[in-house]
Amino acid sequence: MHAQDDSHKVLLVDDSWYIQLLVQDLLGAEGYDVVCVRDGTEAVNAYGAEEPDVVLMDIILPDLDGFDACMRIRELDPDAQVVFMTGLLDDFTRIKASEVGATGFLPKPISADDLAKAVSLAAAKRDLLACGLQPPG
Repeated sequence: MHAQDDSHKVLLVDDSWYIQLLVQDLLGAEGYDVVCVRDGTEAVNAYGAEEPDVVLMDIILPDLDGFDACMRIRELDPDAQVVFMTGLLDDFTRIKASEVGATGFLPKPISADDLAKAVSLAAAKRDLLACGLQPPG
């Protein structure tokens, strides 16, 4: 993994305290500021309050699932960078993630390298959009 030059904020949405600790440790060591919430409603509220560069979100969450939370976040900010982390690896889930505007899709269990790469790519896309540039692809 490579260290961050500029600090980016990541909103982590997962109801597992273990995943929260693991991701916070991995991304924190890379220089990311990680804010954790446990459900979809908290994610939508935290997005507006925290203004993260990247959202890492599980799909199966208490109350509001990741798909609905992603759609609500993208209503607040069409350029929101949402990366799903999930054990749901079927075609329907991948297609639905794309339809709701997800930037990326990480299958669980997640490797540290894949996590760092996905967050780095999403943060870079966010930086390009903030400068008024269109990312490639």
